[in-house]
Amino acid sequence: MLMFCDVTNPKQLWDAHWESLSNDIEAMTRYERVDPTVTLSEDALKDRALYEINQVLMRNGHHLEDFPTLPKSNYILLFMEETDWSKKSWLMIDIH
Repeated sequence: MLMFCDVTNPKQLWDAHWESLSNDIEAMTRYERVDPTVTLSEDALKDRALYEINQVLMRNGHHLEDFPTLPKSNYILLFMEETDWSKKSWLMIDIH
């Protein structure tokens, strides 16, 4: 929607639908960490959802910063703190 529709209020869209956009985030995180007991706070869910949205936007020549009213993700920094060095290196290369 952000890329192809004229969304007049992206923040309002986010606030109304962030939960449905982040339904699979916790399961994805459990799979990545190989830990079925992982639970994420609401802030962590939002942050990861924003990160994933930004990844889709970037693959299509856009960025979250193109929508100044939307919150920004800190996921990369949080994720890097919780992974091993080889994963950190890969993420740093991937985002720059």
